[in-house]
Amino acid sequence: MARDFSDHNASHAQLISWSTPFATRLVTINLVPDGMTLASPRFTGTGNVVYYPLRTSNAVATNQYVEFQFSNGGRLIYATGLLGSISPGKTTPYY
Repeated sequence: MARDFSDHNASHAQLISWSTPFATRLVTINLVPDGMTLASPRFTGTGNVVYYPLRTSNAVATNQYVEFQFSNGGRLIYATGLLGSISPGKTTPYY
């Protein structure tokens, strides 16, 4: 019998292996806010969840993070987090 997703039995090593390509991609395509990077992965107690705190350029981890949840087989269930840079764009004149 296949293990149910509710077993949440992935190891930390598996979660790192599965999430690293996603985390790396976020950095390489510049979706991490300017002046920040991702800190080392951290884990919740259950749920096959791994999260990467956003870290400032002087290596201070913030309370903001990118989070991934996986099935027991390594399929991405969801990803969430504060991504992208805010910068001034074109202004629209008010009429």
